[in-house]
Amino acid sequence: MQHMQKCVKITLAAAVATALCDAFCAQTVFVSPNGSDTVGTGTEEKPFASLSKAIEVFCAAEPGDFEIRIAEGEYYFDKGISILPRHTKGKTLSITGPKFSSEPKVRLIGGIKIEAINLERVSDKNVLSKIPADARGALYKIDLKKFGVKKLGEVIRLGWGSWNSRPIESEAFLNRKPMVPARYPNNDSLLKIGKVFDPGSITHFVGSDAYVPLKNENRRGATFGYDFDRPARWANAQDAFLRGNFSVGWAYDQIKIKKIDTAAKTITLSDFHAYGVRSNTPPKGSRDYADRAGLEVRGYQVFNLIEELDMPGEYFIDRKNLVFYTILESKPKDGDCFYFSLLPDPILSISGSENIKIQNIEFSVTRNSPIRGEFCRNIEINKCFFRSCGRPMVLNGVSLKRRDESDYSSRMSKNNKILNCKFFDNATGGAAIGGGNRRTLESSNVLISNCTFNKNSLRVFCGSYALSISGVGVRFANSRISNQRQSTLVFTGNNHIIEKNIFERCCEFANDYGVVYTYSNLAQLGNVIRYNFFTNNRSNFGPSAGVYVDESNAGVLVSHNIFCNTGNNAGASSFGAVYIHGGCETRAEKNIFINCKSAFGSQTWTDEKYAKKLQGEAKWRASIDIENGPYHKAYPRLSRILDPSEPRINYAFHNKIFNSSMALNGLLLLYGNSYISPSDAKAVRNNQHLTLRDVKKYFGNDPLVKHILSRDIGPH
Repeated sequence: MQHMQKCVKITLAAAVATALCDAFCAQTVFVSPNGSDTVGTGTEEKPFASLSKAIEVFCAAEPGDFEIRIAEGEYYFDKGISILPRHTKGKTLSITGPKFSSEPKVRLIGGIKIEAINLERVSDKNVLSKIPADARGALYKIDLKKFGVKKLGEVIRLGWGSWNSRPIESEAFLNRKPMVPARYPNNDSLLKIGKVFDPGSITHFVGSDAYVPLKNENRRGATFGYDFDRPARWANAQDAFLRGNFSVGWAYDQIKIKKIDTAAKTITLSDFHAYGVRSNTPPKGSRDYADRAGLEVRGYQVFNLIEELDMPGEYFIDRKNLVFYTILESKPKDGDCFYFSLLPDPILSISGSENIKIQNIEFSVTRNSPIRGEFCRNIEINKCFFRSCGRPMVLNGVSLKRRDESDYSSRMSKNNKILNCKFFDNATGGAAIGGGNRRTLESSNVLISNCTFNKNSLRVFCGSYALSISGVGVRFANSRISNQRQSTLVFTGNNHIIEKNIFERCCEFANDYGVVYTYSNLAQLGNVIRYNFFTNNRSNFGPSAGVYVDESNAGVLVSHNIFCNTGNNAGASSFGAVYIHGGCETRAEKNIFINCKSAFGSQTWTDEKYAKKLQGEAKWRASIDIENGPYHKAYPRLSRILDPSEPRINYAFHNKIFNSSMALNGLLLLYGNSYISPSDAKAVRNNQHLTLRDVKKYFGNDPLVKHILSRDIGPH
């Protein structure tokens, strides 16, 4: 009897173990363009047709490992997918496409595709009369209503003072490559702002922390003059916008035209620009710095009107009647397709989720972010493409302070990885990544590695960063950022490491900007920029820098980098390849500067201005314990930085320069800096596009250069 009881117990234990195993064993579902969400079961033989259905099954699944395998093809979304904390508790999720060599075989599309054979030649004389007489090519159209389109996203204000997560307008793409909204001028040049009759409402003042909030009824657009005939073409356009720098060089904006008075030759905008619209011809005798700031890049373009549809590859969408127009010199090739972004939501939203891996997938053609994640942990995104998206990919979540007496210190993004990904041809930025706890300095342990970023500010040149980093302890490594017109990489927070990356052809249209840029808060310490290669990052339109530490930010370590043809003074003597504005305790050590106007520069603030800045941060500092907490332990020099009576010094030690001045301005301590000689000085002086291979060829025998180059810089 005892023997039988023992056997029963063993049998029951085995049954329980088997049940637990079944509950936690891996589950795999399949998705295919040939599948079905109604009769499919998610098996390889009967796959689902959509990722949405597979995610629905995952959300309802028991704890355990869950894999979604997506077959080759394009998948179109009219609604975003959401994953919430309760969906991932006790689970892991893998979303995987087939392996690929050049580009992913799975594409998640936030819009629709229409084959180019559906183009119709426009014969309507009323429509043809609107386009310029010198238009290159023939005018074609697609009636989007015939393809099920019922609504298109409207053009909205984008730029300084209007940043939010709202989706941008529906755009057009040829084979997923962005087309150009009809514009004037057709190149990157800007039209001059004439006499300003009314600058419009003003909320920001240059050189001051003053800010004036406005009620909606007080939002008044500017009125200014023009001295050429082209605007007469725009007078009847119903949805025309102006975009550009209407005042200072860092405040790009796009604002709808309210009225054009062809008799008075004036343009009135429908909304205000934060700094007020300023003329390209400042008033004589004006002492207002805002009248002169950014003059080199001040000006505007008009866009989003059929009246300027005159170049092959341009397009205009009549959003009221849902008709797409484009100019083409010849019809597209067989197989060419137009894509239109429609989805206003992120394709995939993951809030408070964990243990998700996404790989071998392209996210493209959408009005919003391809992925938007907040307060997530253990998210890995590997070998994915993010292209032709309206908003950046976001994986963020920084904890700072208590709210309503609840401790939010554990609510943060942590242990996330972005690996081997490509971000390109995006409208308003590539990626925004962050995490960690700003109050306790707990690290996010976030890694962005072996990624490439190219042309990620097609619609908003300034303020659309290829990469934005925030929080604590993000590492950005072995990647490449290229062809970013102005804003490139911005970081805020503490203890970030930016290392072994290549930055090339960035900030070419910058005015008062830097390739790697940080600003504001004086307690953002512990950040390191090392073993990077900066080349051909020089603006022709104003002062720029390779590393720009702005608004009294302090304590950045810039070490073992190579700067080639980077930075531009443009009459601003303080600017260098490394530039410090108002702050202190930044150190430039053992860097190489080649063909730079100036290696290092600083603009020192007065004690009064510095003290005012500290006073403005009092509210933020109340949320952390600077005197006794982790900041005090981690940053012994913080008390000195926060004392406006202390000397505010920056340091440049043991750097080497060729065809560059060491420093032109600022309260700097220079020690052990020296000249470096290439094997062919003339060849280096005449080369404005130096590569890593060139540096090795001409400077490779120098011990410091040899040490830096041994660190395997750039993507693998």
